[in-house]
Amino acid sequence: MDVTPFLDRLRARTTGMREIEAAAGLEAAMASNLAAPAAYVIPMSERGSELEHTGAVDQWLSQVFAVLQVVQTQAPAGSSGVLDLVQSRQQVKAALVGFVPDEDTGEPVTFLGGELVEFGGDGRMWWADEFHVKSYYRSNP
Repeated sequence: MDVTPFLDRLRARTTGMREIEAAAGLEAAMASNLAAPAAYVIPMSERGSELEHTGAVDQWLSQVFAVLQVVQTQAPAGSSGVLDLVQSRQQVKAALVGFVPDEDTGEPVTFLGGELVEFGGDGRMWWADEFHVKSYYRSNP
């Protein structure tokens, strides 16, 4: 899955992130993180389904991706990192929900849900929000 359109959109529409990058998975994102707040776009799943009128050659392509966000649990100004997470999540959702990455064959991104990933003793909180996008795929056999 090409996550470049989502990265570009987040970089253009969010503020305050020290890193916005792609990651191959949770472990890769957590291992490469150097700064917080940060966001990592991770491909989660991809499914094709045939269209009734054209068969298996033309398909709807359903993709799920996550935006893994990390914040400091004690913000530098002394505020709670939870507030930073709320603001970060709001910005990410505002940037992505309704965004159409492929104007020719795609549909708008929708929000699926989010969950706490890790809240360890290292002073960081990790949260993942999942998003869905549907597009059209045509094979050229």
